[in-house]
Amino acid sequence: MTLAGLTSPTVVGVIAILTLVLTLYQACVEAPLRQIAFRTLQAGSGGTEFIKRASTTGGFLGSLLLLIIATALILGESMSEEAGRVTLLIFALVPLVTSKSLRRLMECQRDGDWRRIAISRMGATFVSFIAAAGFVVIGVPVAAVPVQAFACEVVFWLLIRPGTPKTAAVVGGTQDVSFFSDFRSTALLSLFGWLRGQGDRLALSIIAGPGALGVYTIGYAFARAGFDGAANGSMNLFRSRLAQGNLSSGSRTNSLFRSQLFLLIVIAGFISGISLVATAILYKLFLGEVWRTSVAIAPMIVASSFACAYTWSMNAYLNHTGQTRKAYKIQWFEIIAGLGVAAVIAWNIYFGIVCLVLRDVLSAIFLAVVAREEIEVRHCLVWGLPCLGSFVLALLSWYLIGGIY
Repeated sequence: MTLAGLTSPTVVGVIAILTLVLTLYQACVEAPLRQIAFRTLQAGSGGTEFIKRASTTGGFLGSLLLLIIATALILGESMSEEAGRVTLLIFALVPLVTSKSLRRLMECQRDGDWRRIAISRMGATFVSFIAAAGFVVIGVPVAAVPVQAFACEVVFWLLIRPGTPKTAAVVGGTQDVSFFSDFRSTALLSLFGWLRGQGDRLALSIIAGPGALGVYTIGYAFARAGFDGAANGSMNLFRSRLAQGNLSSGSRTNSLFRSQLFLLIVIAGFISGISLVATAILYKLFLGEVWRTSVAIAPMIVASSFACAYTWSMNAYLNHTGQTRKAYKIQWFEIIAGLGVAAVIAWNIYFGIVCLVLRDVLSAIFLAVVAREEIEVRHCLVWGLPCLGSFVLALLSWYLIGGIY
């Protein structure tokens, strides 16, 4: 939000594109390696060597991709701060630094040294926040995000390095081809998840450029940042509760699901309401007319929170019971529809946001239909009514402020 108040939609869009590429690297390299780390490192020197080689190669390729895209954005976009433009290149160094700390991080995870991981991450977060704030103070806000990302990884690497890892017991003579097969399949699944969550932003950045992406990113943050953060914590608790009993009882299953869904609906309504009020205040006091469209689309995006509350809860249940195959076609629908949403946003952002909400609503309805034997379809009323109410209120707000009318 600070970056939005001090810069323009184009600058925010440039930062968002680079962040998008960074998360792609994390999804295709970092996350898969961490998921296969325990078994691979337990395989002895062969597994350790594979982790080292894969993290180094992935870090190099990730940095190369970021360097190319950052250079193209710097040359192609009009940005006033020369220093800020140059510091965008710092983004390209993040995967390389991450590749250095990744092996040690996975060794700590294997050895159960969670205390070192937590302390290192907290220290890195604190130092990076101070570094980013410093660039804002000296008048180079464009540099804040890349410097924060880079400083966080460098400090984390320095803090987590000390110490000698325990020697792992070799559990078998697994060959490199098996390591790579595990990594490849895990990376493809992770990429699939990334496309579900970020495909529309990727398409929007290609179709309409950084300016449109910047407007959309800030509007989405106004509407969903608070809810998404709180919902993630609630979903972790829900998964834990699912794992604590016999799910063969239909009444217990529906009771757990219903209580989780009610909780997420309350969270969505409460936090989204506070966020919209805070957004209106920030707009008047800090943001200015350039962000008027971002503020206007926020109430409509809130409506999607209620549909996502159902989708996330249902996906968690299906994943726990080993029935995720029921949702595959719907997930493909989300990816393909996301491309269409991006195209409509590029044409008219107001109609595009309506399509975004409709996509999330249709996904929730389709999921309710395919999982009707597991969870009663009538639970759709729990999220459907507040979603409809929020949608109508958003249309009313557009009428009052002159949105698409």
